[in-house]
Parts: sequence; structure tokens; C-alpha cells
Amino acid sequence: MKRLILLRHAKSSWDNPGLTDHDRPLAKRGILDAPKIGKFLESNNIIPELIICSTALRAKETLNLVYNEIKKNVKIIFNESIYNSNSNELVNLISGTDNDITKLMIIGHNPDLEYLVEILTDKDFPYTKYSTAGLAIIDFSIDNWLSITDTVGNLKIYKTPKML
Repeated sequence: MKRLILLRHAKSSWDNPGLTDHDRPLAKRGILDAPKIGKFLESNNIIPELIICSTALRAKETLNLVYNEIKKNVKIIFNESIYNSNSNELVNLISGTDNDITKLMIIGHNPDLEYLVEILTDKDFPYTKYSTAGLAIIDFSIDNWLSITDTVGNLKIYKTPKML
């Protein structure tokens, strides 16, 4: 079995219009929300073995706040393509994951993550929207990440900071 953990970056700030989109930091709400997701992961023993994170500042800041709560050593890779990717490119990224990894986390952006959930579960996203700091966990009955498109994943959990 493989488990994919998808985390949308926490709420970002629009206070400085001179910043590029890539360089926008988290807003105060995002700084408060991201640790809640980390605590949820830790308390439910949903710890990824590998985290692949967008290079956007808000995604990196989300990662740091979540990681501080996990209290485990997790390998982290920053991947610039997540920032400008689409859901099909994310599928390619996931399918290239080493098969020794059973729990993979992607920290990225919407609408790509929402579309990715729809592609991998073969269902419309079952919530109103994929909220900032929203966490989706999809389980697959596969042994090889290359097989991710050959099966339908099961959306096991969707949580937002407001739900916690």
C-alpha cells in the first residue's frame, strides 16, 4: 500500500504588492493554522517518509511550521516545478518516487492539488474548496508508485485547520 499526503500551503499574505507571487509569505492566520496540521499528523502517526515541497516561500514556511510539530526526521526535497506545475505533472512527479517510500507528502498549491485529488480518486472533489492548509490523504492498493495511474485511490482523510 502507498499513502499520498497532499498539503496545500497555509494562508498567504497579500500585504506587500511589490512581492512576486513566488515570494509571498504566510499571513498571520497561516502561521497559526499550519502547526495545527502538523499536530494532527503527529497525533495520528501520519508521518511521511519523504516531503516534496514547492519552492514558493509560503509553501516553505508551511513546511517549517508543520515539520516543527512532527518531531520525526523526514527527508525533504524542494522542487521548483511544483510551483508552476499542473496536476498531470504532479502525477509524473509522484510516479517517479522511490518505491521504498510508502508515505509521500507533497506541499503545493491550488487548483493543482484539488485536480490531483479528482484525478487520483476518480471523483469530484467532495468539499466546497481545497482550503489553505487543507490536508488530503489518499491511500492506494499498489506496491509501486509507477502504478499510481493504474488504480483508483481512496480519499481517507480531508482536514482543514478549522476542522481540528
